[in-house]
Amino acid sequence: MTESSQYRSAREKISTPPRLVVDRLFSNIEAWAAASDWDLDFRQLSAGRLNGRVRVLAGPGCTAMKVQLNQSFHQLGHSQPGYVTFGIPYPPSSEFKWCGSSARGDELLNFNPFGGFDGISGKSFSGCTLSFRRETLEELAEILDLPFDFEKILHGGGVLLGAGEETTRIRRQLDVAFQSVSITGRTEVPAASSLFETGVAEAILRLLAQSSRPRWDAVQPARQIALRNALDILEIPENLPISVAGLCRRVGVSAPSLFRAFKEMFGVGTKEYIQARILAAVRSELIAARPGTQINDIANGWGIWHMGRFAADYRKQFGELPSETLQGV
Repeated sequence: MTESSQYRSAREKISTPPRLVVDRLFSNIEAWAAASDWDLDFRQLSAGRLNGRVRVLAGPGCTAMKVQLNQSFHQLGHSQPGYVTFGIPYPPSSEFKWCGSSARGDELLNFNPFGGFDGISGKSFSGCTLSFRRETLEELAEILDLPFDFEKILHGGGVLLGAGEETTRIRRQLDVAFQSVSITGRTEVPAASSLFETGVAEAILRLLAQSSRPRWDAVQPARQIALRNALDILEIPENLPISVAGLCRRVGVSAPSLFRAFKEMFGVGTKEYIQARILAAVRSELIAARPGTQINDIANGWGIWHMGRFAADYRKQFGELPSETLQGV
């Protein structure tokens, strides 16, 4: 069988048009995260009510998910199990950091399925993820004679490469597909069949073949190492609450140095990030709480004792009172 006939055979196996399977507005990011097939943890960094939208187009060879957020978030988690996932941020979005590296919007991002991902989005963020089954990519790479180390891709992380015009072209094609269902009101997108069959997969494989070396390979400066150590400490609930001074002692750096590290990465200082981390944890528990749960009990469990100040801080951060979250308003 020739290469061209193999390619046609691969496309014929997956000829079903992609379908819009999710189109949802949301103001509760925790509920949306819990409903997804991903392991997600979002910490809201900016203050205000969230207005978000998620749309998912699913085809036999590729699943595309477009997310729009109007608040700044620290995003952590793991992508859908069994899939290899890449991301393309949108250039109109405000500054976006991925695994410690700035992403401009014309790059291909790697969602490490083993080590997880770590991103910081500014306000008015928009981006698209593309998920493929590993065997689909491996088969197509063999047909196209584009061999590269899949294990390096799967276990790597960060910004894979600045792809420029190619990612712009993919993004435009995806936009046309999403706009098609919005305009026609249909859930199927026949015009995007070739893109979702092998088109976008081939484009990404060719990009990876050009450069599979992650950009985030440089030795991290001392301040970035201190930041990573601080975040590791804050990840463990038993370490919270913690003061800035206490965190600095455990990390072994000065308060100004750690402040600069948090400010450079997240746009907020150490104290503000710790508060955002705790408020996000409280919110997650309020959303999952059983009937009869007392807000005081959850707040006290995270070291919060001044309930009036807590309610004010919570409302400023999320645009609603803790009682409204508990009641599912």
